[in-house]
Amino acid sequence: GATSRKFGGTGLGLAICKRLVELMGGTIDVKSTVGEGSTFWFEAPLKIAVEAQPAPKAATTTTTAPAQPAIESPRILLAEDNPINQEVICGFLKFRGWNCDIANDCMEAVDAFKAGAFDLVLMDVQMPAMDGYAATRAIRQTGRAGETTPIIALTANAMRSDQQRCLDADMDGYVAKPIDRQKFFAEMDRWLESGRDIVQGDQANTG
Repeated sequence: GATSRKFGGTGLGLAICKRLVELMGGTIDVKSTVGEGSTFWFEAPLKIAVEAQPAPKAATTTTTAPAQPAIESPRILLAEDNPINQEVICGFLKFRGWNCDIANDCMEAVDAFKAGAFDLVLMDVQMPAMDGYAATRAIRQTGRAGETTPIIALTANAMRSDQQRCLDADMDGYVAKPIDRQKFFAEMDRWLESGRDIVQGDQANTG
């Protein structure tokens, strides 16, 4: 009842957990009491890892490479209401040394965009009150920055029609959940390097 999503989960995560535990030779179960809550647990036989002894270091001659100029990280706005998804995406960005500003709902995202300058927006599609489609349209109406800043949709709806709906709402890119890190960065790089105007111009010329 506390979920802010339009639809609840399908239970796929629990099925995956059950399969993984069984592959390890373990068991998984749940104890649930109405009005009190549920406890999920599993047991699995695991071996204790033996810590490897470090090999002796050979004497080496080191040279200092010239310092590389630091690459300025892009300013990213993440519009996502789920705390776990926020942690996952922020964790991905940290692999590149990037940070992001987090908006917990679409109204907060639109206000944050108006108040700051962003290079890219990651927009969850399903959020309470205002969804990602409406938020994108609101951002596009804020002026030149809103028209040119790339907006990438984040959604668990992976059908081609869902992707087209994102593009029809004037979003630029599309990343399906659960997020594949390689595809996630490929889509981000595509828009950060090329820019919204350039890529859309190419699409118009080849359309």
